[in-house]
Amino acid sequence: MSISLSLPSSEQAFDHKHCHRFFKSLLPQNDNILNSISKILEIEPNNTFDFLRLMGQDCVGALSFHLLCSEIEDKQTSPLKGEIISDKELAHRLGYLCEIPMLVNEEGRRALLPGLQSKVAVCLIDNQIAVPSKGCFSTHILKFPARHAKDLIDNEYFCMRLASRLGLHVCAVEMRKIQKTNTLLIKRYDREICGNIVKHYHQEDFCQALGVLPSRKLEVDGGPGFVHCFSLLQKANIPAIDRNHFMRMIFFNYLIGNTQGHAKNISLLYLSPRYFQLAPFYDISSILDDASNMAMKIGDDFFMKAIKSRNWQILCTQIGYSYPAFKQLAQEMLDVLLESAKIEHKLMEEEGKETDFVDELIKFLKKNIQQVEKMLNFR
Repeated sequence: MSISLSLPSSEQAFDHKHCHRFFKSLLPQNDNILNSISKILEIEPNNTFDFLRLMGQDCVGALSFHLLCSEIEDKQTSPLKGEIISDKELAHRLGYLCEIPMLVNEEGRRALLPGLQSKVAVCLIDNQIAVPSKGCFSTHILKFPARHAKDLIDNEYFCMRLASRLGLHVCAVEMRKIQKTNTLLIKRYDREICGNIVKHYHQEDFCQALGVLPSRKLEVDGGPGFVHCFSLLQKANIPAIDRNHFMRMIFFNYLIGNTQGHAKNISLLYLSPRYFQLAPFYDISSILDDASNMAMKIGDDFFMKAIKSRNWQILCTQIGYSYPAFKQLAQEMLDVLLESAKIEHKLMEEEGKETDFVDELIKFLKKNIQQVEKMLNFR
């Protein structure tokens, strides 16, 4: 199979420009993280292929990079093995992740994760967090709070749980307190645990599938918009199902104020060489502010406050989606969103989790729901 829709199987070689667009998306998009890793590995921070050469054994999807002299087997599975770490030791290691991102200096650590946030690829053994052994693959991603956004873990945990309660196809998440720090443990959808074996599935984000550099993930920067995304989903195994999933996610993002629904945060999952589907959604959070731009235009406008019913009508026309069908899914979501949020809020309280951020988000949702119901003539 080809590794990307933008790099289809061909007898001719692809030039550096086309290849770089795909492989660059496998790296972190945070310059501070790249600079820190490059200093440790003594490579240039802008040399994508040096990063893959030295750290690309455990990437997103089924890709794995090795030196030509390495003795490796071409396989889709690896043993579930790793070093179980106590909370005390894990807290200690997480404490220096700013200086040593992704635990890059750990013996045998060869894992790369894309994105802006600091995170670590781990595996779960007997429900305990472990660092994968050399040659073994991670099964989970562990996120921890950023210094500039202390509510980020509570935010993403609640929004992901809320999306799941509404029937949206999202990654499974769990909040774990490591010493006194809340962390988010995310189950990787590109891994399947079968007993003591980890199976890997290929995936690519929409920037990769459309041949766009990650620096252009936002439509305002020349990146993909909803028209490009829905066109891509026409090639999926069951386009109608994926298009409906995606439209529901777009509306949910709009309601909660998630402005990061860009092309790096939407992916395709390959369950076989010729079969792909829309991957579970991830990185869902709210900025609690409707005076912001969406990552992709709804109709002909980015600005959340400027969105009217005509914008949704334009979007439906652009992507070939029935506007009455959109209004039906919108009504169904609006009917249960606030009550679902209150249920998740109560569950967090019962679990002893902080709910200060959730209190603010529920106020935001209540206000937004009323405005949207009026906008779509539901009241």
